[in-house]
Amino acid sequence: MGDTFYDIPKFPRTVVLMQTFFDVFIFFIFFIIIFYTGETIHRDRLTRYAHINDSLPTPNWVLNGSRLLSLIILSLFLSMIPLIMGVAIQVIKGYLHFEFSIYFMEIFTLILPRFLEMVIFSYFIHVLINNKFAAHAIGIIIWVVLFFLHISKVFNYNILLFSYTPDYIVSDMNGIGHMWRPVFWFNLYWLLGSGLMIIAASLFFYRGYQQRLESDCNF
Repeated sequence: MGDTFYDIPKFPRTVVLMQTFFDVFIFFIFFIIIFYTGETIHRDRLTRYAHINDSLPTPNWVLNGSRLLSLIILSLFLSMIPLIMGVAIQVIKGYLHFEFSIYFMEIFTLILPRFLEMVIFSYFIHVLINNKFAAHAIGIIIWVVLFFLHISKVFNYNILLFSYTPDYIVSDMNGIGHMWRPVFWFNLYWLLGSGLMIIAASLFFYRGYQQRLESDCNF
């Protein structure tokens, strides 16, 4: 790992490796997610295939749901990056004490929920704005502002910072310890908020090349 403790090299333990996949890693993964979200939503219109596809009798929930499902699968794949890279580094370093319970605990309870929230946030922005590059810009600006508000502690009220949870430390002895409760409730809170975004996106989702004011009111 290159890290030392009183000049004694550290073993590439799972908890040490996983610490590198928080904050900055999650921050940059958002750029991948919002880029692919824009491509997924706007590709039909950019290639003019929407003239054909949107004239078919396929219900909106199928078109809307299929795009969202593909992005959720993408987020699942991205959440596995820490596992793949972590195990590879441990093998290269000759450390074969793999703690898969910690890998899966952190991936499915800490990382994946945030990725799902990022996917839905990106999807909502792109459906609402309906312009790929404008949605990219607005989504990135919002995400960067949230990130710096959180790390700078200028405004650390997590209940208003989308997808953020209380800070925690993962240890070899007891995982995240007593912090699992607040982290769980905050993840549930933001996932429910993401569910409201899905409903809003389904209402604003439109087909073809209608004027925006005519097509946005699908209530």
